[in-house]
Amino acid sequence: MDDDQNIYGILKSDFTNLHFNDLREIFISAIILIKIINNSEKSAIIVELSLHDLFPDIIKNKLEDILYNKEIETTNRITKEVTDYLNFNFGSDFQPKTRKESAYKYYNDYFKNYLNILKKGDGICIEPLTILDFEIVESKKLNLFKISLIPNEFKIKYSKNIIKYLEISEEIYHKTKNVAVSLETNISYRKQLEFLNEYLENRQKNTGEIYFDFKLSDFNFRHSILSFEDANGIFTMPSPLAMGKSEKVLLPLFLETQAIIDINGIKLNSSNPLNVNDIDIVYSVTKPAKINQFLAISFGLNPEVRKSMSETQITIYERIYTQNKSNYLFGSRFKIEKCFAELCSWLLKKTSYCLEDPSFLKDKSEKWLSDHVSDTYKQMEDNFFLPFLFEKLKYDFGDLVIKKPEAFGGEIDILFGDIPIELKVRRKESEPLIDNIVDDKFNPASQAAAYASTVRVGFVVLLDLPESNKQITNLDNCVRIIEKEFDNDSLYKTVINLFVFYCNQPVPSSAS
Repeated sequence: MDDDQNIYGILKSDFTNLHFNDLREIFISAIILIKIINNSEKSAIIVELSLHDLFPDIIKNKLEDILYNKEIETTNRITKEVTDYLNFNFGSDFQPKTRKESAYKYYNDYFKNYLNILKKGDGICIEPLTILDFEIVESKKLNLFKISLIPNEFKIKYSKNIIKYLEISEEIYHKTKNVAVSLETNISYRKQLEFLNEYLENRQKNTGEIYFDFKLSDFNFRHSILSFEDANGIFTMPSPLAMGKSEKVLLPLFLETQAIIDINGIKLNSSNPLNVNDIDIVYSVTKPAKINQFLAISFGLNPEVRKSMSETQITIYERIYTQNKSNYLFGSRFKIEKCFAELCSWLLKKTSYCLEDPSFLKDKSEKWLSDHVSDTYKQMEDNFFLPFLFEKLKYDFGDLVIKKPEAFGGEIDILFGDIPIELKVRRKESEPLIDNIVDDKFNPASQAAAYASTVRVGFVVLLDLPESNKQITNLDNCVRIIEKEFDNDSLYKTVINLFVFYCNQPVPSSAS
C-alpha cells in the first residue's frame, strides 16, 4: 500500500471506535443481570432500568439536564459503507445521510426497541421471552422501564443468547464457504477470547488484583479486512461475517457464563452522553469467579465445590490446573480432568486446614511420634499417614478411592480414579521442607512419575514434621508442580503435583 494512494472505506473511518449503536439487546441483558446477582427465583420479579444505569457516575437530574433540548446525530453503518464505495468507484465526494433526533427520544427508543427483541426473540439468536414483558413509565424526559422476568430462566436464556450470537457468524461462514470458495479466512471468537484472557492474566500477574476494573479498549481485537485496488485508490471493508465491535462487547460477558470471571458492574466510560460515536465500556470484575451465577464447570471445577473454596484457594487451584492443562493432560480425557479437579481442590482445602488448625494433623502426628519413638519414617507413612489420608478420602469420595491397588502390585499408596497418589513423611530434619521443596536427598517426584506413566499426572502428598524452630509459611508455599520429561519429549511431560502438609506453623500469638 503506497502512502500516496487514496484510502476508502473502513480504514479511513473510525473503525476501532465503539458506537452506542453497537450496544445491542445482549448488552442490555448484561445490565439487567447485574441487578439480579445471587437471585435465582423461579417466579417473576420486576427490575427497573433506565439510562442512568449506563451512566451511574452522573447524577440523574444532571444527566437529564445534559440531554435537555439537545439532538443526537447518527449515521447508519450500511449507508456509510455504501457511500464510501460509491466515492471509491466514481471518485465522488458523497456524504452519508445522517439522522438527527431528540436525545431523549434516541435513548428512550433504544431501550424500547431492544427490550422488545428480548421479549419476542429475533428468530435467530435471541430466545423468545428472555424477559416476560416490560412497562414504560413515560416521561417528557428519560423513561423508566419496569421489566418482568424470572431470574432463573433469564440466566439460562442469557447464556444461550451469548453463545448463539458469537457462533452464528461462524455457522453461516462454513455453510457459505461450500458455495463461495473465495471467502477469506474467518477469525473465530475463540481467538478473540485469547486476547482478553491474555490481558486478564497479565493484569493479575503484574498487580495481584482480584477485584479490578478494565475497559473494553484495554485488550486487543483482531479485525479481518478486505481490500480492493484500482486507479482511484484502495477500498477497504470488513470481511464478510467477521466479528465486529458489537461482538467484542460480548467477550467479557461470555467469560462470565464460563465462570472465568464475575462481572459486578458495567458502565459507559464517558461524561458526555451526547457523544454516541466514540464510547468505551468499563467492566468491574472478580477473577477468579466466586459467584458463578451460571453454575458453569470452570477449570474442571464443579460449581458447588468452587463456592466452598476461598478466593486464595481458587486462585492457586486455577494456577495448578492451567499448568497441568498446558501439558495436554486433559483434552478429551474428561474422567481424568474430573478426578484431577476433585482431588486437587480437596487437597488444597486440607492443606489449608493443616496450616490453620493443629488438631487436624499436627496434634495427631505428635501423639503418634511419642507413642512410636523407635519406628521409622517408613512405618509412619504406612501405619499413620496412609490410613489417615485414605479414610478421609474414602469418606468423601467412596469407591473412587483405592488403597494399595492390586493392579499395581500394591506399589501405589492410593489410587484416585486413575490418578496415583504417593505419600511421604519427612521428620527429624533441621529445616522445613517448604524451604527446599525438591533436592537430591528427598525427591519423591520421580517415583510418583513412574506410577503415573499411563495418565501422565500424579500427586505427592508430604507430611512435613521438621524439628527446627517454628516458621511461618502460607498456602502458596505448600504447593509445587514438577514436570518430568522422558525420552526428550518436551510436549508430553508427566506432571507431579506436590502438596505439603506442614505441621510446624506457629500459632499467631507466638510468631516472631
